[in-house]
Amino acid sequence: MRISALCFGLLLLVAACSRPPASTSTSPRVALPQIEGSLAIAGLSAPVTVVRDRWGVPHISASTPDDLFFAQGFVQAQDRLFQMDLWRRASLGRLSEVLGANFIQRDAMTRRMQYRGDLEEEWRAYGPDTKTIVTAFVHGINAFIDHSRGAWPDEFRLAGWTPEHWQPEDLLNRTDAFVASRGAQDAVFFARLIAAIGVEAVNGLFALPPVAVPVETAVDLAAITPTLGETIGRAGARPFFAGFASSFAGSGSNVFAVDGTRTASGSPLLAVDPHRPFDAPALRYLVALHAPGWHVAGATSPWLPGVVIGHNEHVAWGMASASSDVQDVYVEQLNPANPKQVRFRGRWEDMTVALDRFPVKGRSEPYEFEREYTRHGAIVGVDRDRHLAYALRWSGSEAGAAAELASLGLARASSLAEFTTAVGLWKMPSVDIVAVARGQKALRVRAGLEPVRDRFSGVLPIDGWSGRHEWQRFSVPGTSEPPLFHDLVFATNGDTTRFTRVSDVLARERRFTVERFEALQRDVQDGDADLLVRELERVDFTEPAIGEARRRLLAWDRQLTPQSPDRRLFEAWHAQLKAMVASDVPMEFREGLMARLEVIDTVGVLEDAAITGKTRDQIVRESFAAAVAEVRAEPVDAGAARYHVTFSHPLAISDAARARFNVGPFPMGGGPHTVQAISDRGRIGPGFRAVFDVADWDRSMVINAPGQSGWPDSPHYKDLAALWAEGKTVPLAFSAAAVQAAAQSTLTLTP
Repeated sequence: MRISALCFGLLLLVAACSRPPASTSTSPRVALPQIEGSLAIAGLSAPVTVVRDRWGVPHISASTPDDLFFAQGFVQAQDRLFQMDLWRRASLGRLSEVLGANFIQRDAMTRRMQYRGDLEEEWRAYGPDTKTIVTAFVHGINAFIDHSRGAWPDEFRLAGWTPEHWQPEDLLNRTDAFVASRGAQDAVFFARLIAAIGVEAVNGLFALPPVAVPVETAVDLAAITPTLGETIGRAGARPFFAGFASSFAGSGSNVFAVDGTRTASGSPLLAVDPHRPFDAPALRYLVALHAPGWHVAGATSPWLPGVVIGHNEHVAWGMASASSDVQDVYVEQLNPANPKQVRFRGRWEDMTVALDRFPVKGRSEPYEFEREYTRHGAIVGVDRDRHLAYALRWSGSEAGAAAELASLGLARASSLAEFTTAVGLWKMPSVDIVAVARGQKALRVRAGLEPVRDRFSGVLPIDGWSGRHEWQRFSVPGTSEPPLFHDLVFATNGDTTRFTRVSDVLARERRFTVERFEALQRDVQDGDADLLVRELERVDFTEPAIGEARRRLLAWDRQLTPQSPDRRLFEAWHAQLKAMVASDVPMEFREGLMARLEVIDTVGVLEDAAITGKTRDQIVRESFAAAVAEVRAEPVDAGAARYHVTFSHPLAISDAARARFNVGPFPMGGGPHTVQAISDRGRIGPGFRAVFDVADWDRSMVINAPGQSGWPDSPHYKDLAALWAEGKTVPLAFSAAAVQAAAQSTLTLTP
């Protein structure tokens, strides 16, 4: 569904553009922002120095925190204004006003998921000075918009709108947190599948049964329609930039560390590589900040102040998405006499109803709709015939749950004890955070608001009328894991294959260096492949070509390199097996089921011979023969082209625009369950990687592809992409001496 939303958005953008992107090769270019010399900007109290190093990373030094974050907003807008502006419009549900009526339902659903509580309570939830920091940051963005008026990036002219001033409250939106959350879509899918084939059959498809037996809900699962899942998916559905600030999309992320007893330097090392869509410009931004009370370097989202993943003088930290279900779908009984009331414990309760309206491009009148809420959350679907409504409850409705904003507290911790306290303010998204500090053991904590459910799991939609399925409380962030580890720690988003591979390497080797950690981040051995390939030992083939393919695959090293013909054969075979498994379910569920089936599931089907009318050996023979035929029928160069990564820009919708905006393609190894995880047909993976060295922060290495700038004419638009594709990194300078040695330009912002 997300892919179709992407394609649809691109098509709509063509109609919205004031000039077609094909003209980009001859259109006048806007001068790049000033990055050297002196620049007078209203809003500062004292001069601020911005040193950009040879890779385009700004090192910002200010005499006060207010000036520091004002300058951060200004500098990030210099490099990424169009990306930031598009994020803001999309996250606030304001795409229709610039792209037209086809985005109305997407915007309406996005608006339903926003925070509706007390704003003062909301600001306090992130820490005492968060509002001050965000206000300064937003003023810096606005200062660049005013300063550059008439000289904005080309994308604004092509897309057909202009940037506008930001408000501090814009950063409190919940869209990124919602996109990063889990639970509701799976609940709808499994409810519909159970209604179609039964819970026993559904559980039999998976090595780990997804649903408790007996089914734990009083809801009529046959009433759940695919429209409900589609409606939920509209909130935050990416029209162009895939994932927005959803830091851990796709196949998850890796973060692992060892303490000083396991390193050559005697001090801890930490590696982190969030997996996000391969977009141009990148969805992360490298920055270093220096002011009284602040000395931190690392990666943030372009639209956020501070640093989300990085290190200060004392602590380094990274994070991986946690496998947490923070959403529940509640089925509400509507009062036939008053559809604005729902039943709860035998009584009718009024919904909270708010009228919303927003302008739509091409329409003279705003679009008007009602946002309806029960005690369980926003109404996302209504079945008038059955007198039912569907409410979505999720942790992001609580105060302090804007995605990643609580990282401002992490960046100032001077010890792991202080860091653990700061984690308590992190509400969304749910993540496993790993942190290290000099002379201390590695720390792993779970961060995020996770509901505590009593006598139900939330895997399926539940009734909202009985009162038996209420959330009891939230787990306390930072307390769900033992506080300290003696030697090693790892988090891989619940992916057992990657978890096993990383933990095996960490346990086996004695002394680690930055270079060894970087090599482990690039590891492309697929531990799951062996589970399936061993099935070929059971059978033989009379046809010589298939027999040769069998022998070759048995001898394969299980490395998912882009050049490996055996990799392609293995993946084709697994796809054939999944198609055979899915053939036993109704057509409407096959795509969703195949997306959820893993190697361990299909091997389980083989062991149980669970495909109707076929033995285990028959399944292996038929699926493998079909895979060999599929691969043999492909053009010679098809396999190589399949394993390439392109950093795609939202405006790259013509040959000329693709040449101007896209970066790549680059050959890239890995799969969904290798340490270097590449998923979604090469669209998601570790575009940002870092290894932080506590012994000497200047030895920390990073890469953020394709580059720091969002301006295609900038030398830093794609200068990091080729390095990334080769597995290389660059130093993240931290000390004054290292920053000066790496300096390429210096800009002084003056009042």
